[in-house]
Amino acid sequence: MPKFKAVNPRGYDCVNVLVQRAVGKVMTKVKNKDRMLAKARADPQANRDHSRLWRLKNPEKKVAADKVYYEKNRSRRLVQMAEYEMANHDELLIRSNKRQRERRVEDVSFAIGGRLRARLQTFLGPTAPKAGNTYDLIGCSPRDLQDHLERQTSFDIRDGEIDHIFAMTQYNLEVAEQQFKAMHFSNVQPLTAKENRNKSNKLPTKAMAAKVDPACWPDGITMDMLPDIYPGWRTPLRM
Repeated sequence: MPKFKAVNPRGYDCVNVLVQRAVGKVMTKVKNKDRMLAKARADPQANRDHSRLWRLKNPEKKVAADKVYYEKNRSRRLVQMAEYEMANHDELLIRSNKRQRERRVEDVSFAIGGRLRARLQTFLGPTAPKAGNTYDLIGCSPRDLQDHLERQTSFDIRDGEIDHIFAMTQYNLEVAEQQFKAMHFSNVQPLTAKENRNKSNKLPTKAMAAKVDPACWPDGITMDMLPDIYPGWRTPLRM
């Protein structure tokens, strides 16, 4: 097909030429789009390979294009995702639970975060709102928390339990500030299951409490209220 050429038969200050050029550009885009679609449908694998190669060569353009597409289609995409989740709820739940179990085995930091998150939710109950993201409450990154716990013991922390040195029951968790105190990384330690059952929600020993940031102690608790050691414990930190 010959190239579209704009003409100006009446000489109206080039208005006809400008309009015809604009129409020509639109027609050219339509033809190119149709041509590219036909080519993609003729060889889907070659089209996928070409697209993948372009993405690898142009990561910044890909991010920008995705952002533009998302903004233009945000409402429609949200509706589509909600409909898909409703239609495939059971399958998605099974898949999510399976992945969660796998991550708890593979990723120690993930397992620790899950334990602490679940424990907080248990004590918050249905009425008290959570004051923030779990790791915002803890006050450090998942990796730093794992390192903090592993420095305190010789056993694999996945084989033991995570104890709150000052028990959760000693804080008023309906107050946001108290959640930050109770969940602070300095207030957690690894114990064996037997040790954790024995300690339960008793006040910690002086040695245990010394590990906790003073700003995170429960209101009204002072060092002289704490025991040096509990009967039957071999050290102030261990049974």
